[in-house]
Amino acid sequence: MNTYLNNYKLHFFLPWMVLYLIFPAAWALPVSVTSRFYIFSGLLIYFSVSVYFVNRWFNSLPINTPFIIRPKVFLDHIQKNPGLVSVCCIAAGLNVFYLFSPISMFGDEALHLQGGLWIYYYISSYLHKYFQFVFWILLIAILFIAKIKPFKELFMNHLHTKPAERGTNKPLSFVFISLTFILLSAYFYLLRNLPYNTLLSPMYTPVPKILYLVSYCFLGINTVGPRIIQLIFYLLSAIYLYCTVMLFSNKETALLGASIYLFSPLMFFYAHSGELHSGVIFFIVLVSFHFLKFLKYEDYRDLLLTSYFISIGFLYKRDILLMFFICGGYLFIRGIRNRELFSGRHLKILLISLIPIIPWIIIGKFFTWRNYTIVWSHITSLDRLTAYFMLIPSTVSWAVFFLFLLSIGYVLIFKRGELSLFFGLLFIAYYVFYTIDMGALAPRLSTAFYPTIAVFLACFLSNLVNKIGSKHSFKIVFSVLTFYLILICSMPSFNVRYLGIDGLKLQNFPSEDAMKWVKNNITEGEKILAIRILPVFFHMDKYEIDRDRVVTFWYELPETISEIEKIKKFCNENNTGYIMFPHGPEYPVTGNLKVLKSLKADRNKEFLKIAEFNSGENYIYIYKLKK
Repeated sequence: MNTYLNNYKLHFFLPWMVLYLIFPAAWALPVSVTSRFYIFSGLLIYFSVSVYFVNRWFNSLPINTPFIIRPKVFLDHIQKNPGLVSVCCIAAGLNVFYLFSPISMFGDEALHLQGGLWIYYYISSYLHKYFQFVFWILLIAILFIAKIKPFKELFMNHLHTKPAERGTNKPLSFVFISLTFILLSAYFYLLRNLPYNTLLSPMYTPVPKILYLVSYCFLGINTVGPRIIQLIFYLLSAIYLYCTVMLFSNKETALLGASIYLFSPLMFFYAHSGELHSGVIFFIVLVSFHFLKFLKYEDYRDLLLTSYFISIGFLYKRDILLMFFICGGYLFIRGIRNRELFSGRHLKILLISLIPIIPWIIIGKFFTWRNYTIVWSHITSLDRLTAYFMLIPSTVSWAVFFLFLLSIGYVLIFKRGELSLFFGLLFIAYYVFYTIDMGALAPRLSTAFYPTIAVFLACFLSNLVNKIGSKHSFKIVFSVLTFYLILICSMPSFNVRYLGIDGLKLQNFPSEDAMKWVKNNITEGEKILAIRILPVFFHMDKYEIDRDRVVTFWYELPETISEIEKIKKFCNENNTGYIMFPHGPEYPVTGNLKVLKSLKADRNKEFLKIAEFNSGENYIYIYKLKK
């Protein structure tokens, strides 16, 4: 009895249309209009055929629970889990102060924050307040209509009515499908000449861009909205990790695992950053929860949700694709271990997740420079093979790392259950994946190991507490460990040692103050050269600074400005009278960035310093080129 069939179809099919056909990143590529037409048409046909076959196959599934199950009495969940609520509130409270910190000058935070502003490449940021007003009006209208009883009942009845009871109105279905094709075709025709924008590059997936854009519509163009999204992901990850452990263990073990996760310094840092890693861990934990729940209760809803969140997670960040192989591989290994046949139905459900993944992989192969490339020699290099493992003590302390090593031994010898085996496979899969990738060693990628670290430590310490047998032993161990982790993750004098990237600290620069100066002082007809100031584009949109007034170079600097004389020549050729650049005691000055040190010294006095802004020892200088 497929009571909630349409409920599932809506949640599966609608994102395919929105993320591929309405959101233009998949087809508004740097190609001719004719090529765009072929790409758009191909996507339309591909998803139409997919919907047809998946729709038919869905009818054979026993689905008797809704896609989203709302708690009957939400307060009951809070009252039954006061420990989890407490640690989540503490973690959220400790992060609030950092939500307002400047945009990091390291990593990809500035890039992702700017990605949410893609729409202002096509419309003036001056229109943002009107855009924001219309968004709020539409949201209020939708919420108001949803509260009107007849509309609500009509919509819910359609979603929850069984196909046999509802019947099939073929003429109406034909009209609906035809109208959808016509509207999508008209939409493409109107936007067929949309200028290509690197912010829409398929190198970066669409879900974060849409989420961040929505946050700007809610709260205006600032860093707080996107960071709140990551903070929510961070808290939800802890909640679902707690629920996952609860499937196989007791409440104390689950609380310990959630607390270890929340207050690990690396996870704590990315909870208030605009980077995407808290969201990545959320999808990893969410997929793990529904997959393990399916294994325990064999409810097809959970396997469908596993497949669904793998696909949505991939369109959030491509790393989530690995969860498809982890879940599929675990099903296969489990079948061999239990001498069970691998179910074709299970495989089909997991394969649904690949439908929205495959087109993005194909498009990315031709239109992005950064694709995951396997370098097998990394496996044979002992330094590379152990690099990520040896990063763990530098991001969570040697004391916790030593406990983690003990927990691995405990799990291997005494605790080889469903929970530990799956999270062990999760750790190994992501470890191997990041090790053999051609990319440089990036400590932020090691966040994928922390769900396993939290689960293993929680199981080990919980067992240790049980062996002690004292009435208050759990409270003592939990309190001491949680206090220690809070201390090293939130106190600046402690946490700075755990947030290094290749020896560099994640320090902030006063880029916003500098860009305010640019807005007020660089007049029409003048230009300023911004060298290696990553948040510059974000602040240009925020403060409505004319893009023609700022010439910027983000990451590696080209040869054309690698020396003082070349900078002077570049400025003269491009009618640029001002230079803005960062400098700090630990800011990178290798390669072409050595020129920043030369600019700061200005030994030949070829520039006039007219402004400087600092955050501690980190400065942004603004020079004027002498005539």
